[in-house]
Amino acid sequence: MDFKKTIKVDSMSLGYTTAEEVRDGAGNLVVEEGIRLYSPAVKRLKDAGIREIVVYKGKRRNPQSQERLKDWEPGQTEQTPYRHEMGIIRASYDFLATLLHNNSQQISRGQAASLSPDQISGHLQELMESYLRNYRTLLSLSGMVNKQFPPQVQHALRRTLISLVLAAHVNKARREPTIHMATAALLADIGMLRIPQDLLSKPGKLSDDERRLLETHPVIGARLLQEKGFPQEVLLYVLQHHERFDGTGYPRQLGSDKISLGGALVGLCDAYCAMTSSRSYRSAENPTLVLVKLLQGKGVVHHPELVDKLVRYIGVFPIGSIVKLSTGEVGVVNQHSPEAPTAPRVAVALDGSGKKVPRPFLRDLKLETDIKVARAIDPENVNLDVAPLLYLSSKA
Repeated sequence: MDFKKTIKVDSMSLGYTTAEEVRDGAGNLVVEEGIRLYSPAVKRLKDAGIREIVVYKGKRRNPQSQERLKDWEPGQTEQTPYRHEMGIIRASYDFLATLLHNNSQQISRGQAASLSPDQISGHLQELMESYLRNYRTLLSLSGMVNKQFPPQVQHALRRTLISLVLAAHVNKARREPTIHMATAALLADIGMLRIPQDLLSKPGKLSDDERRLLETHPVIGARLLQEKGFPQEVLLYVLQHHERFDGTGYPRQLGSDKISLGGALVGLCDAYCAMTSSRSYRSAENPTLVLVKLLQGKGVVHHPELVDKLVRYIGVFPIGSIVKLSTGEVGVVNQHSPEAPTAPRVAVALDGSGKKVPRPFLRDLKLETDIKVARAIDPENVNLDVAPLLYLSSKA
């Protein structure tokens, strides 16, 4: 029985899966086989002048692809080149950044939000598909900075990427629950835009009334997203992302047995991004201190299983993070060690005086135990080409 059919790109509906890879007239790969077709991929097809493609009937996935997912180990896959994947996902990343930025301006002015659940899901699907093919690209994107967007937008994007990776592990690469969690991570603070700006920018300690008003933002956000037709799971995770295992969170002071897994995941990734962001007011914290805080909060503030998975699969600083070592050298986290989360492998590009080394080299901090990661470096403050450093090999 033939499970494939040919469809026209101009008139196709979203959700089909490519049954064959698609190449342009010059032989360049446009879309791989086994890719679910949402808005970003369809745009690439149209931009490349592709008129017809072969897809699976009934919007089903490739059975062989489903079998591969059963054995897929997140963080271990590198089926496609880094630069190819970056070209694919950068468009979705920029779209989501622009969407957040535009909506923050609209909502803060009292205008209605412009949020499409299907459109957002399509771009997040694109990011997830990329992660399934090459784990390094998405993680390295989480460390990049786009100066045209304000810090709160950059934080939301980084939280989204980290949540997407962790959710892929937790959900064993099942797409729907993973996309629900990533969507909640993207829009978790949308309700903050309805809080008075003078309260958000107020220096010093808030009064009890001011704090209570601030703590209504998850409820405001969930209601706003409900009006836009987002799935109930997304609403729940947004509502609960500030709840804590010991019942000290808000808005409902839920205990560990009442917090959804998605709400706990988004809350953990939000805290993790705040601790490891080089743009925070205290700069990025010492990685050992980050690990200590995470482990201290395990089962108290955060879900214990989620903390273990975050430390194991993402590390204290994700792949692609720019870090300064105790030697004064600067490099890029090239590989993390699940057994030693504060001792990654670093591709060194600058020496202790800040000069470029003649040839980048690797330091495996798990082996060179006298060298530590001192802190993260803001990508804005150093001129490094991350891609070749990510693929620097000990065999080179």
